[in-house]
Amino acid sequence: GAMEAIKGTDLEGKVIVGGIDMIADALDSIKKGEMYCTAFQNAPLQAEYGLEVAVRAALGEKVEKDYIIPFEIVTAENASEYENVLDIIK
Repeated sequence: GAMEAIKGTDLEGKVIVGGIDMIADALDSIKKGEMYCTAFQNAPLQAEYGLEVAVRAALGEKVEKDYIIPFEIVTAENASEYENVLDIIK
């Protein structure tokens, strides 16, 4: 949305655009050099941790209050590493 608003204005090429959620359009835009970055929220890893915590809790084991799964920043330098991720998280 921000990129579309900037296109055709005097800000085009002067504003760095980043996003979140690594949708397919964002990944394509990054590969084309239009968008700088997006953040991948690793849903498969979130599910893995969530299941692990649920099982531990069900077994009466101690679970931590917080489990941190950092966002992964996707840029032109590493975008190719994330191409197959979109198929997994659909």
